[in-house]
Amino acid sequence: MVLVSFFGSLIFVGATIFDETNKSRSKLQKAKQDYEYVQQGTERLVRLSKSQSLKNEPNTIINIIQGVSSDIGIEKISITFENDMVYSTFEASDIDQIIKFIDGVNNLTGFDPRSFEYKSIEGTDPVVIIFRVTT
Repeated sequence: MVLVSFFGSLIFVGATIFDETNKSRSKLQKAKQDYEYVQQGTERLVRLSKSQSLKNEPNTIINIIQGVSSDIGIEKISITFENDMVYSTFEASDIDQIIKFIDGVNNLTGFDPRSFEYKSIEGTDPVVIIFRVTT
């Protein structure tokens, strides 16, 4: 009889621990989702803030883009402005270099890439990337 009570108690404790573990796991998952939601919102606000602070600073924008291009090995880059668009034209050695350029400019300025043109002409690969200054 004592043995049956002991095993019954053990099963009850085990079931309670299992139930509490599942509840904790659910709470952790919910907290993780909330954190990711807040983090994404914060990242959007930071990008918007960066973009807005640079909106009327073309020389700063040029310096940032030239710095990014220099860091990844792009030697010749042309940067022009039209309305709320920034045009970057350069020759790329490969697609990875283009991706690094877009990521670098986006991270430092908050500008979203709007279009991307990549053409191969006579052995060179001119790239035109248009960034939109977020308004």
